[in-house]
Amino acid sequence: MEANSIGAVLTVIRGTPLATLLPAAIAGQYDDLVAIELKPALLQRTACLLQRQGAWQSAAAREFIALAREIAVTLEQENGQALYEDLRHLPTSLD
Repeated sequence: MEANSIGAVLTVIRGTPLATLLPAAIAGQYDDLVAIELKPALLQRTACLLQRQGAWQSAAAREFIALAREIAVTLEQENGQALYEDLRHLPTSLD
């Protein structure tokens, strides 16, 4: 789920059985939220980022792409696998 405000995300989370990923500091600000530590998953999955060519990107989407690139570079260096190559064509903005 992507929203323009944390308040909107929190409203959905409070009214449903859904969960979300937010900084732990956010959960600490609210008595009715619980932060659950994420541990490395044992299963590996292949994931990809898809977007329509020329589509507008929100600030959150641009940040997510940048973070995905960073993680891919780190994993590539640690594992010697070419993970980043496929992310190079993703635009960081529509300049």
